[in-house]
Amino acid sequence: VSVSDYIIMGCEFVFIAFIFYYLVEECFELKKQGCKNYFKEFWNLMDVVVIILSLVCIGFNFYRTFTVELKIDNLLANPHQFADFDILSYWQMQFNYGVAITAFLA
Repeated sequence: VSVSDYIIMGCEFVFIAFIFYYLVEECFELKKQGCKNYFKEFWNLMDVVVIILSLVCIGFNFYRTFTVELKIDNLLANPHQFADFDILSYWQMQFNYGVAITAFLA
């Protein structure tokens, strides 16, 4: 664990806090305008898409972290067993695409 790991972790926490603030703000706006009027505006739809994609990326980040930790623990317990990370690499690419789309839309 290096200093850059702590910086990345701090940025991830800031991102999570920002997304939850953004989610609460959009909920208040939805309540204020009502569903029908809220979803008439294109930018409100974009806000919802960005929030949903961000929440999916946050969830996947936790999933990936715990799955990698579990696989590494299993690998350390059985050093002669083949470590299959193919499914994780596939989902990492999907995560990268999701982050790229979110960044583009935001």
